[in-house]
Amino acid sequence: MMLNNGPGIARIRGQLAQMTRCQPRVVPLGPATTSSRYLFSSFAKGGQNQQQLRLIRSLAPRYIYSLSNSFGARRSLTNTSSGTYAPSNFATDGLHATSAKFELLNSNRASSGHLSILDGSDHLPSLPVPNLGQTLERLKETIWPITMNSAEFAQALELIEAFAGSAGQKLDLLLRAKASQSKNWLTQDWWVQEAYLKSRAPLPINSNPAMIYPKLPFEVNNQRKLISTMAQLVSGVIDFKLALLQGYNPEAHGSEDEFRLNVNQCYNQYKHIFGSTRMPGDPIDEIHFKPLNDDLPDDGTLTGAMSNKFNLILSLRGHFYEVQLNNIDHEQERIETLQNVFSKIIDHSSLAASGSETESSEGSVLPGIGLLTADRRDNWSQSIKLLEPESVRAIREAHLMVCLDTIPDPQGAEDSFLHALLGNSSNNNNAPESTLSQQQQVDDDCQIEALSRQILHSDRTNVGNRWFDKSLQLILVSDGSLQRLLGAGINYEHSIAEATVVTKLIEYSYDKTIQQKNHADQQLANGKQQHTSSSEHTGTSARYRRLDLVGPHHFDEVAGLLGRVRRDFVSQLDQFDLAYFNYKQYGSNSIKSWRFSPDSWFQVALQFAYYKLHKRLGPCYESASTRQFAYGRTETIRSLTNDVAEFCREPGFDSLKSAIDQHKAYANAANEASAIDRVLLGYRLVFNELKANKWAWGLPTFDECGNDDSSGGGSSVTPSVAAETNNNGNRRLRFNSLERADSKQQVDLNDLFTEKELAILSAFFNNELIERSKKFALSTSQVSSIHPNICMSYGPLLADGYGCCYNISGQKIVAAITANSFNQSFSCEVDKLSESLSDSLDKMRHIVEAQQQRSKNNLN
Repeated sequence: MMLNNGPGIARIRGQLAQMTRCQPRVVPLGPATTSSRYLFSSFAKGGQNQQQLRLIRSLAPRYIYSLSNSFGARRSLTNTSSGTYAPSNFATDGLHATSAKFELLNSNRASSGHLSILDGSDHLPSLPVPNLGQTLERLKETIWPITMNSAEFAQALELIEAFAGSAGQKLDLLLRAKASQSKNWLTQDWWVQEAYLKSRAPLPINSNPAMIYPKLPFEVNNQRKLISTMAQLVSGVIDFKLALLQGYNPEAHGSEDEFRLNVNQCYNQYKHIFGSTRMPGDPIDEIHFKPLNDDLPDDGTLTGAMSNKFNLILSLRGHFYEVQLNNIDHEQERIETLQNVFSKIIDHSSLAASGSETESSEGSVLPGIGLLTADRRDNWSQSIKLLEPESVRAIREAHLMVCLDTIPDPQGAEDSFLHALLGNSSNNNNAPESTLSQQQQVDDDCQIEALSRQILHSDRTNVGNRWFDKSLQLILVSDGSLQRLLGAGINYEHSIAEATVVTKLIEYSYDKTIQQKNHADQQLANGKQQHTSSSEHTGTSARYRRLDLVGPHHFDEVAGLLGRVRRDFVSQLDQFDLAYFNYKQYGSNSIKSWRFSPDSWFQVALQFAYYKLHKRLGPCYESASTRQFAYGRTETIRSLTNDVAEFCREPGFDSLKSAIDQHKAYANAANEASAIDRVLLGYRLVFNELKANKWAWGLPTFDECGNDDSSGGGSSVTPSVAAETNNNGNRRLRFNSLERADSKQQVDLNDLFTEKELAILSAFFNNELIERSKKFALSTSQVSSIHPNICMSYGPLLADGYGCCYNISGQKIVAAITANSFNQSFSCEVDKLSESLSDSLDKMRHIVEAQQQRSKNNLN
């Protein structure tokens, strides 16, 4: 029976109001019609929780309720300082009915058609295999701008046309055979292995991205405030996990969509961000997944009681402490427990640092073991065997890694960026940017740049305080005496998720921290004393212990390894550079007023800047999301197009418009999974698995098609390409049937391909120009945030390349530009590229404004 907005609803409201002595809120989950479903939220007092729960369950079984005090019994949607909606939960009493909450959520989710993040993505379309002919035409277009000479281009064209014949068609049909049996032919087995786990490079800079928190609008200038803020940030991260389990949509744009997931979007990446760990291996790593609902019943339903436990690892001064929280259901109690535990750990680490702890009680402890996670993956896969398995297991199973860095006074030129980090970080926290002096703005930019470096790769002292294998490292940066909080951020292991997931986590936990601070201030203003957890209470709510990662039998060997890894890390650090780009002349508002795409505008500006600086064009990678498909991740936008190259050589309004339009068209194709890089990778992997006898998706049989069969009978070759193919003597193929295989089949390549076809495939996959088009001198991504001053950072893809992650807001553009600045063969200079980029953005604006003035004059 569908409840409507009539007498029944009024009766529920009245009885709830009478029982709770408050006015319940009703937040619509859809249009305000009589058939709308509503999210009821109320908060109870005294011992009436069970009575109220029974009333709600009996009167409104088809409604979704938020009943847990962990996420806020008073479910108000507060427009916080960040401009986003985040749930507030400052009611200290509430319906403590976790099991019933999930029972209601589970039943109502099905009846209302609302999705849960736990539901998976099988309802979404499968990832398509792009058209072969269209793919090859786009490949021709993208290799032309980087062609060295006409002979090189002619050779590549000949290979592409040969590949379009039977050799490429067979690979295409084999890939389609896999796609017909999988919701995502790329990400469900291939992508994570190829893009991440096979790499042997160290994770910091090369793989793990990082993002800083916005500056807090209050000072943290003593240890008590530092511990309090630290507990609030950690609590906000925990609350994000609970919110996801309750059906929260982290990407909602307003209150109406807060508990309504977009049915056309894949949220699978959110399921594994808490507690997953990349474990080192040789020749390939593996992921230890910890599902979001790891504390729920094995059947994955929400009908059972969710565990109140949450495990985290706190690292401080190179020591690792396991913290087991036994009750995370009430937010205020959770924060107080964290404060108490963190205070004790800080006291303990101070004793360890001073050498005051006795060896008889603690044993010999080797600090800084986390440094080993910054080593090459094949080395780390061997050295991890020297560590104590039980302690490694505790880190692997933890939901969250919390790193508290202590920044020493910089000595000489080493880690010179730390000078900026230790600057006046507590001044002008609440001052708007427009009121700051020019020098203050420069100082702020320098601090953001320094903090970005610290979160991305750490300094040489604190790198042993990391565990780069963990899916999430929440990093808080303090001065050496633990009196000032200099900043915070998250470093994450990239194979688990893309940047949007981490951005939403940061925005959410930042807002929760500010809400908690405002709530605490209000309590003090009202004369209410904040409750502080006693030691006895904390003993039952949380337990902690220091992990002994190295036993005495491997102590000396591991100590020697740490010395070697530290030298390698310092060498990598000395070659790396990062610049914070802060362009304040205009942002997306102006670009949209000129009727251009802000993202395409910036991409053209970046190509223009690179060309002016280095006097050559650089292949550019830009990530596009494919989350509208089941288990989608990314596709590549090849930003260097023919029209972009033309604008770089001859800048003008017509060439600028053509460049932006062509980039926008390619970006749209990438978002629809119709670009070329993922499918070309798919063809290569099909061929590799056939050669290695690992193909497990069945072997299709082929029928030959006549030249007049323009449809291709299921082949993805277009008529134009087919005509070229046929003129070269190749015959078009049509998918006929699929011989399903229950296991991997032994494949003789000579049974599938002729000798000529094998030669074509080998030449195509090893062509120098085609391969060079995949060596991206610019690795870029737009990671938008509601906070205009922050952006994500990561290292370049190439030793002689740049990384550039940017955030375009209404009035400004910020970016983190990275490079290996001391490459011997090619000089990458982040500061000069930043200057060139600023000049390019200025010049493009002048081009548009000049055109507008000409148009205005013509009208007059």
